[in-house]
Amino acid sequence: MKLLSRSSFADIYLFEDGEKYIVKKYHRAIGDEAFFLRLLNGIYTPALYRSDSESVTMEYIDGTDLGTYLRAHALPSLEKRILLMRSIAHVYSFFHSNGVLHMDPKPGNILIKKDESIKIIDFQLSTLIEAPRSILSEHGIPYYWYSVRPPESFRPDFTPTIKSEIYALGQLFYYILHSRFLFESFITEDEYERKKDKIREFHEHIDRVNLPDEPLYGIISAMMQRDERLRPDSMNTVVQSLKSL
Repeated sequence: MKLLSRSSFADIYLFEDGEKYIVKKYHRAIGDEAFFLRLLNGIYTPALYRSDSESVTMEYIDGTDLGTYLRAHALPSLEKRILLMRSIAHVYSFFHSNGVLHMDPKPGNILIKKDESIKIIDFQLSTLIEAPRSILSEHGIPYYWYSVRPPESFRPDFTPTIKSEIYALGQLFYYILHSRFLFESFITEDEYERKKDKIREFHEHIDRVNLPDEPLYGIISAMMQRDERLRPDSMNTVVQSLKSL
């Protein structure tokens, strides 16, 4: 087995035995990734082959993560970026229609295959829409990645919803347009501890950010409204808005 990556949660290995597989060995038992992979049945996710309390074995996806894809294509055309946003919005609309909040939409978790279809990975933080789990209170882990955290996620009584994920995806769509996040593209856990007040202030005052007065930015701005009641009701609404451009 070849080690591909290592995080505070798990080690990811590539295993080859005639075919390629991914073996994810957990350091910490957080969430139930196998449950969500089984529920989504390989549609826009890796197929699950087997699992136990310490690891999952799943399909190897021959794809490029979103950040690498944008760098490799040297600023794809606006039309191509909009198509990419539509594809991602459609995938998350599918997840939500099946009762799942992914909870971790960041560039490294979005894989683009050679045919430009989308696969989403890493469901350790995922939760059910109808019965959201408090990963934050259980494990001390922030909801959503730092650069995409919805303002309401800083509240002690926060419960994740579809509109929370819509905010995070709005931040991701800005990243697709500019190859950088509105806040900053990456910080370590140590940096987060030093900058968490700055991160909170940024997201809680997102309405101060002035985006260009253009239809595409209007869609992204609506997704990133500080008041979650003003965001689109669903990712399908976002899909239809992107199709109208």
